[in-house]
Amino acid sequence: MEGVCKMYEEHLKRMNPNSPSIIYDISQLFDFIDDLADLSCVVYRADTQTYQPYNKHCIKEKIYMLLHQQAQQAGKQLSLEALGGWEWAWNTAVCSVL
Repeated sequence: MEGVCKMYEEHLKRMNPNSPSIIYDISQLFDFIDDLADLSCVVYRADTQTYQPYNKHCIKEKIYMLLHQQAQQAGKQLSLEALGGWEWAWNTAVCSVL
């Protein structure tokens, strides 16, 4: 899931080459994911020795959980506001790209 975030951050760097830092929130990341023609991943499960597929919805859910955990570890307060299913509002910036 970190790779998907990194892909978005690289996209932001290309779109804003002269900005020393870029701040985005999770709703912008999820919009980027939604705009991709296709995005899926498979994760190996040792218990069944199979690969489990994840679609965009599952990927966004895993990213949300990852960023929520990172925000908690950083001591930031996370304020969730569901807007139509997969849009979220943060009261602090999710990520800063340097």
